[in-house]
Amino acid sequence: LEWYYQAVFEGSSGKESGNYPDGLYGMYWDLGENSMLKGLLLEYIQTTWQGGVAVNDNYFNHGTYRSGWTYRNRSLGIPFFTYDATLPGFTNNSIAAFHLGAHAIISDVDYQLRASYVKNQGTRSAPFNPEENTLYTQVIMGKQLNERLRLGVSLGADFSNLNDSNVTLGLSLRYRYEE
Repeated sequence: LEWYYQAVFEGSSGKESGNYPDGLYGMYWDLGENSMLKGLLLEYIQTTWQGGVAVNDNYFNHGTYRSGWTYRNRSLGIPFFTYDATLPGFTNNSIAAFHLGAHAIISDVDYQLRASYVKNQGTRSAPFNPEENTLYTQVIMGKQLNERLRLGVSLGADFSNLNDSNVTLGLSLRYRYEE
């Protein structure tokens, strides 16, 4: 059983622990090889304090680096932040989110379950009204058919109180070539 905490280190308040309670809190439980359920992950991330009333760190938005912590218009480090390349900057960096992950093997089929519930609150200077509540889900199944061939299926669904729902289905067939 592992417990961990990761601080958001985005300015002087992060260096001085002045942005607590912001950060990532997590627990991972490795149930071992003899269990059908192999592992369980539970995480909570909060970025709503941002240094408190006196300081507004405005996480991942920079005056020096206009695109902040991004690569190809996507957030680095926290996937729930929303980036707008026309600004450039993040329009949503104040969140509270729960994430659950599970891994199991049942009858030689590998299962992974991932679910995240996110309250998107905008930024401290431009809060969303109303807040966006989003649930992201994904189930991944895989089976080794023989030494070289693996079949995979994934199903994902996202639900939001403000935006349209999305459902995806993925199929994969992997062949490992060796001489």
